[in-house]
Amino acid sequence: MRFYLLFLALLFSVAAAAQERTAPVSRISPSGNTYFAGGNYRVLKPVAADLIAAGGRVSVEAPVGADAALAAGSVEVRAPIGADLRAAGGAVTILSDIGADLVATGGNVRIEDGVRIGGSAWMAGNEVRLGGTVGQQALLYGQDIVIAAEIGGDARVVGQHIELAPQTRIGGNLYYSSARPPAGLETARIAGRVVRLDSRQQREAEHGGPGVGWLLPIFLASMLLFGVVLHLLFPRAVTGVAQTLRNHPWRSLALGFALLFTVPPLAVLAMASVVGLPLGFAMLLLYPLLLLLGYLATAFFLSLRASSAAGRAEEPGIGRQTLFLALALLVLGLLLAIPFVGPLVLLLATVAGAGALAAWAWFALHPARHSS
Repeated sequence: MRFYLLFLALLFSVAAAAQERTAPVSRISPSGNTYFAGGNYRVLKPVAADLIAAGGRVSVEAPVGADAALAAGSVEVRAPIGADLRAAGGAVTILSDIGADLVATGGNVRIEDGVRIGGSAWMAGNEVRLGGTVGQQALLYGQDIVIAAEIGGDARVVGQHIELAPQTRIGGNLYYSSARPPAGLETARIAGRVVRLDSRQQREAEHGGPGVGWLLPIFLASMLLFGVVLHLLFPRAVTGVAQTLRNHPWRSLALGFALLFTVPPLAVLAMASVVGLPLGFAMLLLYPLLLLLGYLATAFFLSLRASSAAGRAEEPGIGRQTLFLALALLVLGLLLAIPFVGPLVLLLATVAGAGALAAWAWFALHPARHSS
C-alpha cells in the first residue's frame, strides 16, 4: 500500500509540474469559496470560506475561514485553517493551526512544533513527522515516522522505523505495527497501553486493512483533489469521457478489458528490442496512470449522472461538480469496503473508465470517422 501512496504523491508532483506550463485558472464563488489550479499559488489575502488549490507550489500565508484542499509538488500552510485540511503533494509542511481534522499524504509530510490540530491527524508518506498538539487520535502510516507531539487520544502507527521524541505525550493507547519496538518508549509518556499489532490484529483494528480502513479517507481525498484539478483544467475532456461511458458502456467495458490484459505483455514485448525499449518502459510507467484515470472517469460519470438527476438543466459549476464528485467517490469507496463485492466494483469501475477514456481519445483524434 505504501507504493500506491507514494505513486499518488508522485502523480500530484508530475501533474503540478505540467500545470506550471499552463495558464492558471482562478475562481471565487459568491459564497466566498476560492478555487485555483495551475502554476505557483500564494494565498496572501484571507479566504472567507473554502479553499481548493492545486499547482506547482501552493503556500497558504493568510487565514482560511473553512476547509482547505491543497494538491501540489510542494504544499506549505503558514496560516490558520478554520476547519478541515486535506493536503497531498511531494512535500507537505504544516506550520500553523488546523481547526478540525487533518488528512495529509506525500513523499515527506511534516507537522512542525507548536501547531495545534483541533481534531484527528491522518498522515501517510515516506517520511512522516508529527509535532505540536493533536486534540483527538492520530493515525500515521509510512516508512520513517517520528512522533514529537501531544496526542489527546489513541495513536495508531504503521511503519518500518518508528521514533518517539522525549516530549511525546499520548492520552490513550499506542498501537504500532513494525518489525522493532518504537525507539524512545522509555522517555515518552503514554497514558494507556502499548500494543504491538500482528498482521491479523492490524487488519481487524483497521476494519479490513489500511487499503479500505483508515487509509480510505486519504485515498478518497487524493482522488477528489486530482478530480477537481482535472475538471478545472480540462472540463471538456472530463465531460466527453463521461458522455462516452454513458453512450457506449459495452464498448468502453470491452476496450477497457482489452487494455487491461494487453498493455503489460505488449510493453514487455517492446522492451525485448533495443529500439522498442523506451516505448515499452513508457507503457509500463503510464499503465498505472491509465488505471487511476479510469477509476476517476467512472466517478465523474456517476457524479454527472447524479447532478443531472438532481434537476438542474444548466451545466453544473465547479462547486456543485465537486460536491457530486465527492459523493460518487464516497459511494464507490463504501462499495470497495464490502467483502467479495469490493474487488469486482474496483475492477469494473477501473476497466469501464479506462475504456471510455481510450474511446473518447480515439473519437477526438478521428472526428470524421466518429460522425460517419
